[in-house]
Amino acid sequence: MNFRGALEPGDRVSLTDGSREYGGVIVGAPDEWRFTVLQFRAGGEPPQPGRDYSVTCVKQNGIHRFYARLLRSEDREEGTAHTFQYTGGYARVQRRNAFRCPMALNVKLRKIRPDGTGETPWAFTKTVNLSEGGMCVGLDGRFAREDRVECTLYASARGTDVILPGIAGRIVWTLALPDREGAFLAGVEFGPMDRRSGDVLLKLVALGQGGNLSR
Repeated sequence: MNFRGALEPGDRVSLTDGSREYGGVIVGAPDEWRFTVLQFRAGGEPPQPGRDYSVTCVKQNGIHRFYARLLRSEDREEGTAHTFQYTGGYARVQRRNAFRCPMALNVKLRKIRPDGTGETPWAFTKTVNLSEGGMCVGLDGRFAREDRVECTLYASARGTDVILPGIAGRIVWTLALPDREGAFLAGVEFGPMDRRSGDVLLKLVALGQGGNLSR
């Protein structure tokens, strides 16, 4: 595993021991086996030296996953720095292979009027699958192909609630459900979003592939 080739200073990572999740940013990689993470948030039980953690890093070239052991921690002016050593299990999921990950997440949508005036009622449903570029959901007759919509996704990852609000989208296809009058499946294509929202969306897909998401 060469961290200088896969991970770089400034990359955001998430770490978990199966019970708690920590977020941070890589601030150094002195060699191909070790790297240092500056923890974003303090509070609660900190990562424990000698314990193994699952590490996920979402980048443009894919989703990187591996295991690492915490060697030591030190307090710095800007936060707590944790030095880890790679222990194995490295895998990179190509972004194209992360598309259309089957998962049932709660989602609410509302139609955006062409002139942008007024608010329309929210519809509450679930995703059938999710990708970095869109999702498939179940809808009813209030919606139609080419409708512009606003979406909010809800998930729970290892006990932590994740909310991704204000996603702009467009319904690009529909498929009637013959056993449910007026109901259909719809493909929603996401519009441009900020980098943080895009990173969170990719992480949701990665966690969904590993079976670590619920509702």
